[in-house]
Amino acid sequence: MWLKVSNMEESLERMREHGAQPESFDGEEILTVMTLGKQALLTDPSGVWIGLWEPITFPGIGIMMVPGAPFWFEHMSPDPGAAAQFYADCFRLDVVNHGDEYWTIQVPGSGQDAYGFSFPRDRGDARATWFVLLLTSDLDTSAALVGENGGTVVGDFIEMDDMGRFTYAATPAGVAYGLWEADFSETEE
Repeated sequence: MWLKVSNMEESLERMREHGAQPESFDGEEILTVMTLGKQALLTDPSGVWIGLWEPITFPGIGIMMVPGAPFWFEHMSPDPGAAAQFYADCFRLDVVNHGDEYWTIQVPGSGQDAYGFSFPRDRGDARATWFVLLLTSDLDTSAALVGENGGTVVGDFIEMDDMGRFTYAATPAGVAYGLWEADFSETEE
């Protein structure tokens, strides 16, 4: 998971002040990647790797909300409230508690969730991680394609009322991700 920042040095320092541990590239915490941008890798207080990216010529992900693109990012850890507070403090965002086990962070005043923070009860002692869900226009077809191409769909489809439905999946190499069929009917005119 990479987060775009406008000032690498300030962002890195804020994250360090809140408990993140920067990694070193040959003795340097910030690496300039050709003419593309600057990057830093850190471990957050939950033990999850997080990358910071300050663009120079390469902005990062340029598409969202289209099938095949990232749709939602979820930080899963045993203490999702603390994880949400960490990222909110580092990036000056608001924390919203949606119940005992689910938090989101929002840009102040936007009313729009930016990232989710949870930890499924049935995961036992699984380690903390960032998890990405990809948007699909047809969850049934996408799930079938996962299997046809050597991947695995894990569990049943989960209905999210007016938000759509999703499922967990894994690549043939075992990399976990999700597929989300969103319901945009309320936003369409």
